[in-house]
Amino acid sequence: MRDKNYSYVVIFGPEIWPLQEYGGVSRYCYELISNLSALGTNVRVLLGPNRNPYKDMFDPKLLIELADNSPSEVSRGITHALENYDVGIYHATYFHSANLEVALRKGLKTVVTVHDLIGDLFPQKIRWFQRRNRAQEYVANRCDLIITDSENTKSDLETIYKISPIKIRVIHLGAGTLKKSANPAPPTFTPYVLHVGNRNGYKNFKLTVEAISKSNKLKKLQIAAFGGGDFTTSERRKFAETGMGSRIVHLSGTDESLDNLYRNAVALVYPSLYEGFGIPPLEAMRLHCPVIASDRASIPEVCGSDVFYINPDSIASLQEKLIQLIENPESYDSERAHAHSLKFTWENTASKTLSVYSELIDRKS
Repeated sequence: MRDKNYSYVVIFGPEIWPLQEYGGVSRYCYELISNLSALGTNVRVLLGPNRNPYKDMFDPKLLIELADNSPSEVSRGITHALENYDVGIYHATYFHSANLEVALRKGLKTVVTVHDLIGDLFPQKIRWFQRRNRAQEYVANRCDLIITDSENTKSDLETIYKISPIKIRVIHLGAGTLKKSANPAPPTFTPYVLHVGNRNGYKNFKLTVEAISKSNKLKKLQIAAFGGGDFTTSERRKFAETGMGSRIVHLSGTDESLDNLYRNAVALVYPSLYEGFGIPPLEAMRLHCPVIASDRASIPEVCGSDVFYINPDSIASLQEKLIQLIENPESYDSERAHAHSLKFTWENTASKTLSVYSELIDRKS
């Protein structure tokens, strides 16, 4: 029987789940889908074989299991999802041109979320990245509507892909509260600053290492790098060259672990040269952890006036803010930063996304 409250179904593609075991895009998709379902939206998730832990967190009633992640299985999954509905929206979870074409042939309205254009702004010679960049541009141009995380990425889409602003909707991400450990113990390597996520290239982790290693006033400060994979041989060599080999620790683990690190850090240092959005600063602000962040790209748009900004090309700029924070911690207004972070919720993200879906459904073909 057709649902009397909603005449359409939103079908999320299987693209992202086999590509990540964890990761920001997976988390976005999980939070969006869960909150849309909580709002009463008819949601189905196409799910092929994968090792992504988020697959076990979904309400099983939302899932349509696929034998594999091929376009033919996507076609079968879409047919299943549409059994009780005349109209469907296909929200691609990543960039797969063949899957998008299947959805278009099925007559679905199509949406994709473009989080950033890092691959185009910081190109790599790795073939996988080059294929991904081409697929992203194709899907972005071919789909009916694009959602993006920030005005900054919207501007990049207009400039780099030449996409009309009429086709783009900006919806900020949420920043939920991490689960707190039942028996938290302060880390033994204090005092430390925290780096969250990848460290290579545009993430600019080297600035943090160099700034701390070259300042006598920061000689007691250590660095905790959470996530982003184990340190590489070249990283360890660089740490040794700067005298930081014993002062940098790599950690990974659960949300509880990250929560504890935020709560005990001198600051989250976020020197990225580019971000499509940037969730870690908001997570830190939510937990009253001071944030020292780059003044580039979307970061000021997201963080407002409630963090310490630095020039990410300047070692001296970071050193100055770290020393200020250590010598005068009251100069950072953690309460105001916390209040700012509360503006960003996954419920708001889902509600605004639902409005975009309704807009698409109301359009005449």
